[in-house]
Amino acid sequence: MNISATTFGGYTYTNTKTNLSKKQNVNQENTFEKLTKKEYKSAIKEFKQRHPDEAAHVDKQVQAGKRHLKNCGAENVSRSDMTMDEYKAFFKKLMDRVPFDSSQMNNTEIWSITEEGWEQMKNDPDYEAWVLGYTVENRSVHFPFQASNLCIEKFGASIDEHLGQSIPKNAEGTKKTGKAEESWWYKRHKKIQELLEEQVVDAQKKAIAKNMFR
Repeated sequence: MNISATTFGGYTYTNTKTNLSKKQNVNQENTFEKLTKKEYKSAIKEFKQRHPDEAAHVDKQVQAGKRHLKNCGAENVSRSDMTMDEYKAFFKKLMDRVPFDSSQMNNTEIWSITEEGWEQMKNDPDYEAWVLGYTVENRSVHFPFQASNLCIEKFGASIDEHLGQSIPKNAEGTKKTGKAEESWWYKRHKKIQELLEEQVVDAQKKAIAKNMFR
C-alpha cells in the first residue's frame, strides 16, 4: 500500500507560508536563511573518497535504502518540513518496516543514532538511504543455523563512525580491543558479502537442477 506523504507514520506535515507585501522583506528573509542554514557535506561521497575499494558496495547499500523508501511510499516526503522529533518518529517507522530473515528471528537488535547522526541523515538523503540500506542488507542475510544474538548497531554522522556488535545471548562476556573496533565494519561486510554470494550460488544450483528434471 502506498502511503501518502502527508500521513506517513501517522504524522501530518504542513507548510506554513506567510504572504509578505514587500519584496524587500522576502529578500531579507532569504538572505538570513542562507547565512544561518548549516551546510551538510555528503557523508557517502567523503567515505568513497577515503575508501575507493568500498565504493561499489556502499553504492549498492544506498540503492537498497532508496528502494526501501520507495516501497514505503516515503521517498517524496519533505524532511525539511519536519521537526527533529517528527523526523525521528518518521525514520523509526522506516526501520521497523525492514524485515528480518527467518534465520534471524531469535535475534534482538538494538540500534541508536547520535544527535549529529540524526542531523546528518535529515539533511543528507544519501546517508539516510545508506543507513536504511545497510539495515536491509544486514537483516536479509540467511544463516545456515538459527541465530540467537544480541545485535547492537550504533550510527553516527558518517559511515566511519558506525559500529556494530553481535553477541550470543548465552555468552558470559566478550572481549574487544580498539583495533577490533576499527576493523569491525570491514570484517562484518566481508562476511555478509560471502554469505550473500553463497546464497546466489545455492540458488543457481537449485535452478540448474530443476531445469535438468523438466
